Amino acid sequence: MNLIILENALPEKDLELIETEIKNATFNNESKDHLKFTRWYPPPKSSIANIIENLIYSDKVRKLAVVLDDYAMRSLADVEHCNFATGFEVQVTKYKKGDHYLWHVDHGEGRGRLLNYILYLYNVENGGELQLTKETDISKLTNESKFPISKTIKPTRNMLVIMPAHYFHKVNMIKGDQERITINGHIRGVPKV
Repeated sequence: MNLIILENALPEKDLELIETEIKNATFNNESKDHLKFTRWYPPPKSSIANIIENLIYSDKVRKLAVVLDDYAMRSLADVEHCNFATGFEVQVTKYKKGDHYLWHVDHGEGRGRLLNYILYLYNVENGGELQLTKETDISKLTNESKFPISKTIKPTRNMLVIMPAHYFHKVNMIKGDQERITINGHIRGVPKV
């Protein structure tokens, strides 16, 4: 699978700034058949948005992306030849005990999403793992879908994950009292001509 997994992604001072900003946020409940969690959208020019955008486009991330066999990842590596000005989405999600997100794909019809990113703010010991599958047939995607697991990623503080937006993935149910808090979102873009 074409993933970037970067541990110790941010300096501790940036993490502390993010945590301070999140403490004052008002989260909205998201609950449907296939998902249950809370979400907050930081303002576009917030320190969170700036820190995340600088991390995503940093040399250390681009060097990891250049070797991957995926158009979207190579676009990130060669940012001079891709127009990411069409959008950079940032949200903060919080999963509490019992919260989850079943199999889904984030490329979004007509939204031009190329990549997803997730920055874990805390370790989670009981549940909350990100799971991915190599399945690509969108017609098989339902709330009850069961796919073979290709990769499981345990929530680890200060770990960044970047993946193509067309990857099927889910978040396992939180089983303990620890919250799974992430900064995550999507990078939209098209090749420059």
